[in-house]
Amino acid sequence: MRILEVNALFPPEWWGGAENYVLSLSKALMKRGHSVFVIAGTKKNYTDIHEKTFDNLNIFLIPRFQEFYHYQDDRANALFTGLIDRIKPDVVHFHNFFHYLPASFINEVRRFRIPIIQHLHDYWFICPIGHLMYTEDISCSGPQDGIRCIKCPGTAFIRERMTRRNTEEELNSRIRNYIPAWLKSLFPCQIKGFLKEKMLSRKISEKTENNSERSRENRFFMERNKKLASYLSQSDRIIVPSKYIFNIYYDWLNLKGSFNILPIGTDVVRYTADKKKSSKFRFAYVGALAPHKGVHILINAFRKMKNMNVSLSIWGTGDIKYSRLLRKLANSDSRISFCDVVAHSEINRAFQNIDVLIAPSVWQETFGMNIREAFASGTVVIASDIGAYSEAIRHGEDGFLFTPGDEKDLLDCMNRLAGNRDLMKSMIKRIPAVQDIKDNALAIEKIMKQCTAGGTASPGRRPVSRV
Repeated sequence: MRILEVNALFPPEWWGGAENYVLSLSKALMKRGHSVFVIAGTKKNYTDIHEKTFDNLNIFLIPRFQEFYHYQDDRANALFTGLIDRIKPDVVHFHNFFHYLPASFINEVRRFRIPIIQHLHDYWFICPIGHLMYTEDISCSGPQDGIRCIKCPGTAFIRERMTRRNTEEELNSRIRNYIPAWLKSLFPCQIKGFLKEKMLSRKISEKTENNSERSRENRFFMERNKKLASYLSQSDRIIVPSKYIFNIYYDWLNLKGSFNILPIGTDVVRYTADKKKSSKFRFAYVGALAPHKGVHILINAFRKMKNMNVSLSIWGTGDIKYSRLLRKLANSDSRISFCDVVAHSEINRAFQNIDVLIAPSVWQETFGMNIREAFASGTVVIASDIGAYSEAIRHGEDGFLFTPGDEKDLLDCMNRLAGNRDLMKSMIKRIPAVQDIKDNALAIEKIMKQCTAGGTASPGRRPVSRV
């Protein structure tokens, strides 16, 4: 088959969880004899399609023309349809869109009558910020057709960008229609800068006084949810990595179609259970540094440990402001260290120096690749009892679950394991097998063949299968 994988970003530009998975899956499908192509967005300021090769994969990067809150972009659509016509895929496998690709690509593929598989890794089709977090420590209970999104603190930056964008469009129109050509040619930058500042001030004032901009924002968020739900419903098959994310998408969007619950595959050959010896009991966090990941909760809990023969390593990078906060919270505790980020291909090096992985998220995790990577390396996990994490850990058998955001509960779990090598050994023996990326690719291939053969479910039914 000629397979097209589509994702918001792609390595080596970005090494996120979905990006790593799309790379590993693409390579595994290639080994199975398929022709695989990748289309991705980019953070770089290209003005046209940028073609490149990475890991023997043909990559096509499409620039971002619209502000990142948009789900439709005519110029990006034109480039995308040109690539579809050129690649002529038998099936298109979508992953994340987020801020870099418009979801209107789905509609374009449907026009070509090519089977569509949508792989859901986050909540972007429901939540504009993707995390379903109302604040940094409060989960969202649902968008309510976009009404709650209007008041969400997390969408404030989107609302500000919308105001600025609308101002820019109006400004360009006024300069084009009302400023004499001779004056524009003499002082182009000064005129635009002066008018933009004046108009932006007026727009913000209008927003406060008569809510004219607020009404536009309200319409945007309400229309966004309806539009994205309509795009998603065009998929021939929807793949979700956990029961948890399936229930949220099905219940909140009332989607009709065929779902597969399929755990994300891990390249298990990268991992070994060989641990480097240490006199200390080593806790660690591995992943992005962002408030919804709850690393501040981990540091606060760890600092309360009276055992001095323990250590905590923080592996990751992310939000600069949050990273500074974490270092401040560590407060020169000699037991806490911040480690260099390792490439995903070398992640086993980190796990060789970890006895217990801590996953303290406060957002509703959709899968838990970090937990699977830990299991693949023979590492016990303590995780928040939230989202799909609750499915991944069997409390008291292969790890511990603690109440999200509860430092005392996390501290109790760490104290139970610290130095208790017998408990560790018994838990390690009960760690479940992790699905290999090869088996995952075989399952994806099976779904693709069903779609290309017309074997999808009838609309209006709720077929769910676990592969």
